[in-house]
Amino acid sequence: MEGWRAWTREHPTATDCAVALAFFTLGLLSVRISYDLGADQPNNFRFAIGLAFMSLLTLPLALRRRHPPLSLIGVTLGIVGYTVFGVTEGATTGTAGFLAIYSVGAYCTRGVANWVRAVCIVAVSACLMWILLFRQIDLGTSKASVVGAGLLVVGSNVFFFIAAWAIGDVARASKARAAELAQRNADLRTAQGVIAEQAVLDERVHIAREVHDVVAHHVSVMGVQAGAARRVMSRDPQQAAEVLTGIEASSRQAVAELQRLLGFLRREPPASDGSPATVAEPQPSLSQLGALVAEMNEAGLVVSSVTEGAPRPVPPSVDLSAYRVTQEALTNTLKHAGPGTAAVVTLRYTPDHLELSIVDDGRGRSNGRTDHLTPDPLPSTGHGLLGMRERVALSGGEFQATRTRGSGFAVTATFPS
Repeated sequence: MEGWRAWTREHPTATDCAVALAFFTLGLLSVRISYDLGADQPNNFRFAIGLAFMSLLTLPLALRRRHPPLSLIGVTLGIVGYTVFGVTEGATTGTAGFLAIYSVGAYCTRGVANWVRAVCIVAVSACLMWILLFRQIDLGTSKASVVGAGLLVVGSNVFFFIAAWAIGDVARASKARAAELAQRNADLRTAQGVIAEQAVLDERVHIAREVHDVVAHHVSVMGVQAGAARRVMSRDPQQAAEVLTGIEASSRQAVAELQRLLGFLRREPPASDGSPATVAEPQPSLSQLGALVAEMNEAGLVVSSVTEGAPRPVPPSVDLSAYRVTQEALTNTLKHAGPGTAAVVTLRYTPDHLELSIVDDGRGRSNGRTDHLTPDPLPSTGHGLLGMRERVALSGGEFQATRTRGSGFAVTATFPS
């Protein structure tokens, strides 16, 4: 059934032609039956007239979506022709008229639809009234019940066509609302993409500033060491060589940091109010992990930290990124899992990598329970995960964020060190 609906949506013209042919077949059969039951002589001219008007009544339905006004005009002429020539057929006429009026309302603009429908309904109603008053009923001799029955027939047909008018308007309004909602959804998706892209760019700018501070530190140290080496070179060459070795190590580290920085640098426009530049605070590192854990415990989380392997110095950019990923992951846990959630921060030192994982049990989430103290927060936009992923990618590492058993969440990052 779903495949048939999809086919009809993709081939509207073929569908309308099939509908028109079905109506023509049913109408032709109805005319033939009516003719056989009521005609005294077979193959008379009246059957040919019925066939012609049946074609005019049903075949225009093939144009009901491409040219709705022409379809309704053709159906109206067919109904009037049936009525004027006295062809007996009632199974197809009303249904075809209903479908044509509906199609005009559903697929035309409101102004055109109102004019075409009004003219056609008035024409059909006037024709029916004329046949009723001047052919079928003698107002001087007919009983009131006979006149009332005739008027009831005319009224029911008018009501039938007005119902088609109203349903067509509803269909047109529904399609307009659906198109508007589709456009709004497309706009929202575009806006979300722009926001996500902007969030990534902002995070890269922030990362670039932090890495810049790390590189600036190395360059400053190298300058101080170079000055010291110059001063002691003449009287203590051994000490000067040691200082130059330190400069060499610092330069290599600075080059490594600059390589990670490539592609992420962004420049911000100068302040328009002329305010002086602010001095950046010292960048945090994994040495402050204990303070971060204590801060999160005070905020309501139950956080513990585990260190596996022998701690050793890591590149400053890795040190900073690992701290920021831990900070963002614990902040997300507090925001989305709520107080009372337990989380474990694990630092694992391997010969070539620093592995970081932050896993929570999600116990603070209500998961729809009405007896929970606090409701679940609104869904996340995912910008925090984007920022963490960018930080890890900047250091050449790997990042993963997944659900765990129950309502828990796990963030893992591996940094080359």
